[in-house]
Amino acid sequence: MCEVFHAPFAVRLPIVNEKKQYAVVQPDLCIYCDEEKGTDELGGIAAPDLIVEILSSNKKHNIVTKFDLYAEAGVPEY
Repeated sequence: MCEVFHAPFAVRLPIVNEKKQYAVVQPDLCIYCDEEKGTDELGGIAAPDLIVEILSSNKKHNIVTKFDLYAEAGVPEY
């Protein structure tokens, strides 16, 4: 069964970086369907199965920066 979460909801994405183990983002909407992934008291753990971002005035940040981060973290649908 899938779980749907909306902002404000922090998601910790795994990233490959010497300085950090994960990046924290707050997508407008995210869905977790994999039971191996989930949530805790701080928010989402691992890459959600789907992330939805509503484009705002800072479109470049959503389209380029977040897209690259979501791809690196293994989000299958964005």
